[in-house]
Amino acid sequence: MLSPPPTVLVVDDEELILDLLKRSLRGLGHKVQTARSAEQGLKLFRQDQASIATVVTDICMPGVDGLALLGSLKSHDPDLPVILMTAYADIDTARAAIRAGAYDYVTKPFDLSSLGISVGRALEKRRLVAQNRAYRENLERRVEERTQQLREAFARLNSIHLEAICVLCKVAEANDTDTGQHIRRVSLYCTELARALGQPEEFVRQIEYSAPMHDIGKLSIPDLILKKNGQLTPAEWEVMRQHTTRGAEILAGVPFLEMAREIALCHHERFDGNGYPRGLQGQQIPLSARIVSLCDVFDALLSRRCYKAAMPVATALELIEKQVGSHFDPELFEAFQQLLPRMLEIWEQHKGPLTAPA
Repeated sequence: MLSPPPTVLVVDDEELILDLLKRSLRGLGHKVQTARSAEQGLKLFRQDQASIATVVTDICMPGVDGLALLGSLKSHDPDLPVILMTAYADIDTARAAIRAGAYDYVTKPFDLSSLGISVGRALEKRRLVAQNRAYRENLERRVEERTQQLREAFARLNSIHLEAICVLCKVAEANDTDTGQHIRRVSLYCTELARALGQPEEFVRQIEYSAPMHDIGKLSIPDLILKKNGQLTPAEWEVMRQHTTRGAEILAGVPFLEMAREIALCHHERFDGNGYPRGLQGQQIPLSARIVSLCDVFDALLSRRCYKAAMPVATALELIEKQVGSHFDPELFEAFQQLLPRMLEIWEQHKGPLTAPA
């Protein structure tokens, strides 16, 4: 759709001047509208703002003067070039108007050729401003489109990474056959606990997909140790403990898996600093890892493993409570206790009836 041709609006209370300027500007090829007062000029501008590209107005007019009209026009369109006409005696007023935003001024009696040049420059400025605005808008639109494309590509890449990691988690789970749906339950426990602690939804979302990766390092542990039917020797425990650092290595280098990496590395740290692999203490341990540590142990105690029988809920909670402040964060355990009915619902939904009676 073509834009309307640019129009010059001329405002003056003297009919002869209006007629003279109209004929002169039309002779230069411009489309012209005229108004006998500032009020009429402002009305015409509002009606045809899209096509009026510049305004030529007298300063001294009855009622609303040209300076007031200048202010009104600029409030509607700050980029509109306005040319003022004034008697020589009002030159200081005209200069003040320039400082207020007028594009140019001509003095009466004026040279029509000079006015024509001023109008031509004003129209060219208007064209360039419109062209520049259109260029910026187009550039911003293209940048936004490209940004959206990059967001979508990054989301697809994240999805691919996450799918690959989930496959590895399932492999790790398969290597430890007694865990069943352990990683799924731990993920749901952690999600509920994080939300109850008032964490932002982004944190809740991240811990939901990160918690299942806490034991991914077990992929590197030999089956003879991982599936040993009985207690591990000290040397075997040293190998088993390496699953924390190995898991962190597997997950390193992918920004959106940073929480998963810190969980894999730190979920066996203890609140009193006697955990592994780094001996972190209290708040030094990432919150995500403290949450997973509690939820992981809770589920492990309720589950049958090749090296132990399943434990009743009451016994499991009693055992955990004895280690609050040493192994577990006291604040997290208090919130966990409030959520116990929901945690047991999760167990039943993803395991079936409890292995041992409460």
